[in-house]
Amino acid sequence: MEETYFIKISGKANIPERLEVDKNYHIACDCSITQEQKDSNENGSYNITFKAEPMTVEILKSNGKIIKAKDPRKNSQKFRNYLYKLWSEEGCIYDFDSVYEQVIYDAMGITPQLLRAVIKRMDEK
Repeated sequence: MEETYFIKISGKANIPERLEVDKNYHIACDCSITQEQKDSNENGSYNITFKAEPMTVEILKSNGKIIKAKDPRKNSQKFRNYLYKLWSEEGCIYDFDSVYEQVIYDAMGITPQLLRAVIKRMDEK
């Protein structure tokens, strides 16, 4: 079975300045793949389209300036995604949701120390 793969980027990112219509930009983004669609070509082959939604975006302007979009995710989502990245790199044999739950409990246990460390660091600035 022959398959051809496509990516469709959709969604939006909040940027701090205006862009110009009819101008090309280099855009780099971290995306979350949120959907897979398989369409038959009626000859035994298929087109597979992955929907990507941007999480972070950087736009390179022709003058070399980079415009960074605001990350719309809540910090809890960023934390969970970062933990998932670490979990997958570790090759952990336990399912992610069980590990995530235990990490949250452990993090809550050391939150007082983390809070004091952050306040101390902020006071030193």
